[in-house]
Amino acid sequence: YVVASPRVLGIDPSLTSTGWACRMDGTVHRGTITCGELTGPRRLDYIANRVADLIVKYDPDLIAYEDYAMGKSGSMSRVFDIGELGGCLLYTSD
Repeated sequence: YVVASPRVLGIDPSLTSTGWACRMDGTVHRGTITCGELTGPRRLDYIANRVADLIVKYDPDLIAYEDYAMGKSGSMSRVFDIGELGGCLLYTSD
């Protein structure tokens, strides 16, 4: 008998270009979520809604999030923004 591979959705959260990949039936689907000029709550809402769309589309068995990264500058002002994004995404995938 054949055991189906689990569908795994991987998310690399970013305020500017959130990457994603989903392994399903031996094929990897991937892309990025960019939000243009959106900032603040509108940006968080946009990214969270696109991730929700991916969850509905691929119906993953497991969602894996990459750990937070501070980018090249490591600016402390971005720490809160990235934390908010992480919270929105975790809430979305619950």
